[in-house]
Amino acid sequence: MTEAKIVKVKRGKLAEAAELAAEIIRKGGIVAYPTDTLYGLGVNPFSQKAVRKLLKAKRRPIKKGIPILVCSLNAAEKIAYFTPEALTLAEKFWPGPLTIILEQRTPIPREVSGGKENIGLRVPNHPVPKLI
Repeated sequence: MTEAKIVKVKRGKLAEAAELAAEIIRKGGIVAYPTDTLYGLGVNPFSQKAVRKLLKAKRRPIKKGIPILVCSLNAAEKIAYFTPEALTLAEKFWPGPLTIILEQRTPIPREVSGGKENIGLRVPNHPVPKLI
């Protein structure tokens, strides 16, 4: 069994904690972190192995898929195609609690998309996921 590591974030040390979380994600690990709506579990969405590990931990079926949280609209546009309507929604409500379902631009593991051509993207309004 993999050992869990709890990191207490001290004032003024948010960037250091986010970098540690990013390193864990780069190495295929799972990270729990706050967002603007809840605490989420995050992995590298382009790593099939990491996503499978996350789905197993959450007991979530592959066919449901998972949303991808990104730091900005610019980052989201690298992953998916935006219709004019989707772009209007993103510009109005991001960062924030809105997940937009879009057609994939780059190949995404089927575990993320649920085997579909579309994926859910969101830009949270919280500093931690933006830094990760």
